[in-house]
Amino acid sequence: MREGQAPLSFLNLLLASFCAGIWLMWTALEGGGISSEVFMLLLCVGAVLLPLIILFRKKSSVGTVALCALLFCVLGAVRFWTAAELSREDVFYAAGKNAEITGTVQGDLSIQPSSDGRGWRFRCLVEAQTIKTDVERNKAEGRLYVAGNAIRKEDIPKIQEGDILRARGRIKRIRGYKNPGQLDMERQARSQGITARLSAEKGAVEVIGRDASALSGYLTEVRRHYRSALSEAMSEEDAAAIFAMLFGGYEGIRAEVLESFTATGIVHILSVSGSHITLLAAVFAWMGRALRLRRGITAVVIVSAISVYVLLASAVAPAVRSGIMGIVAALALVLERERDARQILSVTGLLMLLWSPWLLFDISFELSFAATAGLLYIAPRLREWRVLENAPEWISGSLSITIAAQAAVLPLLAWYFHVVSLSSLLANILVVPVLELIMIAALFSGMAAAFFPMAARFILAGDSLLFGGASELSKLLAELPMSQVYLPPMGAGFALLYYSVIVFWLQDRERKEFLVNIIRGTRGRIVAFAIFAGIFFIGLSSFLRTPEMSVHFIDVGQGDSALIITPHGRAFMMDTGGTRDAGFDIGTRVDVPYLLQHGVRALDAVFLTHAHEDHSAGTGGILRKLPAGTVFTAHEDKEVYQAAMKLSSRDMAKTVFTAPPEGTEIIIDGVKIEVLFAPEATGSRTSENELSNVYRVTYGNASFLFTGDLVKEKEKELIRKHDVRSSVLKVGHHGSKTSSSEPFLSAVQPKWAVISVGDGNSFGHPNRKTLQALENHGIKVYRTDQNGAVTFRTDGDVMRVDSWIRPSEGY
Repeated sequence: MREGQAPLSFLNLLLASFCAGIWLMWTALEGGGISSEVFMLLLCVGAVLLPLIILFRKKSSVGTVALCALLFCVLGAVRFWTAAELSREDVFYAAGKNAEITGTVQGDLSIQPSSDGRGWRFRCLVEAQTIKTDVERNKAEGRLYVAGNAIRKEDIPKIQEGDILRARGRIKRIRGYKNPGQLDMERQARSQGITARLSAEKGAVEVIGRDASALSGYLTEVRRHYRSALSEAMSEEDAAAIFAMLFGGYEGIRAEVLESFTATGIVHILSVSGSHITLLAAVFAWMGRALRLRRGITAVVIVSAISVYVLLASAVAPAVRSGIMGIVAALALVLERERDARQILSVTGLLMLLWSPWLLFDISFELSFAATAGLLYIAPRLREWRVLENAPEWISGSLSITIAAQAAVLPLLAWYFHVVSLSSLLANILVVPVLELIMIAALFSGMAAAFFPMAARFILAGDSLLFGGASELSKLLAELPMSQVYLPPMGAGFALLYYSVIVFWLQDRERKEFLVNIIRGTRGRIVAFAIFAGIFFIGLSSFLRTPEMSVHFIDVGQGDSALIITPHGRAFMMDTGGTRDAGFDIGTRVDVPYLLQHGVRALDAVFLTHAHEDHSAGTGGILRKLPAGTVFTAHEDKEVYQAAMKLSSRDMAKTVFTAPPEGTEIIIDGVKIEVLFAPEATGSRTSENELSNVYRVTYGNASFLFTGDLVKEKEKELIRKHDVRSSVLKVGHHGSKTSSSEPFLSAVQPKWAVISVGDGNSFGHPNRKTLQALENHGIKVYRTDQNGAVTFRTDGDVMRVDSWIRPSEGY
């Protein structure tokens, strides 16, 4: 293959090589950092490769291509290394300290009810300017979230974009939940330049001035004007949804609207994305044709409209990326190079990754780039199918675009969301055109509201009626049988094979015959046989492998949650995690994705140690999403569990809740669950921690002990009654000093221990003395705040341990 003969293939190879370099360097840094010697070695390799390319260019085109690919791989690695290195003045390095920050507010203030319903939680994004940690105030860099709480909504500071903010509180790292298949919030934030968050003290957030730039304030006023015009013409909930469709954000949108839009695969309409830019460009292109404007003038108008729209959307990262692609496409119109759209996409992707290599790990970039590639490469081929070729334009266009986009992002959907929406085909034909009409009408009505307020209000009232109908239709489509289909996660190898098949299918007949002839050749047969043999032996080894039980300690922050999968695929959970200080449903957003990631679509049982929210609240989200058998609880009132899980009485009635007596044994697929300890509730109890059930899970010679938040006094009672020896100990009360006494550790004699604990938690867990005691007993300790999800696999004799962040270990 020569570069000149196949420029698009060559360009895509360079893009893929650059991405590979970024990924390799990220892997190296994630493993514990990279030395300056390795960095210099990469530079030297790049310096040597460049003259080699020039030297061998005329001798071997294949060699030239390979060297170029290697050079771009090194370039990607070096570029990511430089991007990963933060300035010493970045707020990231103040994590763990109490500090006072001043900076400029970027974007709108987000306000949500607190999870307990007793107040409000607000958050804004701030570009740091100065930081004061002790006495001296220093210059600061980086962006951070500033979040606070208020009892009354009126007590929340009046914050808007462009304000100079001063806030005091504790600075923490951005950290999500470190589980396979989970969105990595740290990488998501880094892709937007956000490196920390500040949890503000009560009343310690105040506006002290305005940015000298008038643009941000003007744009804020424009958005406020739109929101006011919408609110005057319709209900607050409809106004919030249509405002989100125009400028992004989910604040104030009804939960059922979000659920139905998500189920039908059109939730992207509620955040600024490529579809918004495409719609805007299409409208102005139509206006240009209607007014008979020159092609170049039309392109300038489109570029200007996209630029203004991106600014109105607060220039958030997804809007900027979509806007860049839209502007590049508009420039292609000026140059009359529409046929080069695929090259434009590749060049744009390469330039964006060169500017910010963290984008490679941003889900919105991944999805938008893959979906756009699907539209450019797959959709045209789909429209050649006889079924679509003879269909009306509006049907063939919608179907080909929807199928192409879904096919292009399928491995990403499998990894992140585990479902594919079949109802999206109907939703894109029936619902999306209505929503697009609503958006265009709202956009132009907002402009006209200042001059023709009555006419604008009339049109916006019609928008509200249309949105109500579209929402109901989306809800009906979401409730159709097979609206969403479970999609098992694809590994990297299967995803590569999937995309290889698509690439082969996209080739023209001549190229396919060329590739087939290569495979039919001697070397091709050898390669094909080797691949087939490798797949066969991998499958055979999996088939012949001794059945294993796996125990997964899920990272749910400051809480306990564990999944047990039996040797033949049945599953149950030990605690489900939860939260007390934010409106975040651990069950729905952490537990369920983890279960689906591991192919678990139903639970045989849920065992809860006690009713504290950090152990039981996640059960509510699980029960709303997946079928589950009996929920075993401690001897506490059922109403306490209902309140922690936030379930209605009707939802509670759908599941069997029972408090098993001490000594109960349950066997699920050869795995034994023992209720070793089940204290009865008494009126004199001082803490629900004392009521923690203790469960032991045994398979063969391997055993796991789950103690909840059992306190030392109850540990004494437990070891006096039972032989508690176990291979693995889930350390009690997140490593607090109230648990894990010396006599108890001596009685359990575990080889491994797992501490389920939140990063930078305010309780000081795990306690230093507890860690020292575990070390003194020679116990290998894993922590979910440091290791992420921790998985034990055993055939009953041999134990293997994997952690999501650190390398695997075998024993």
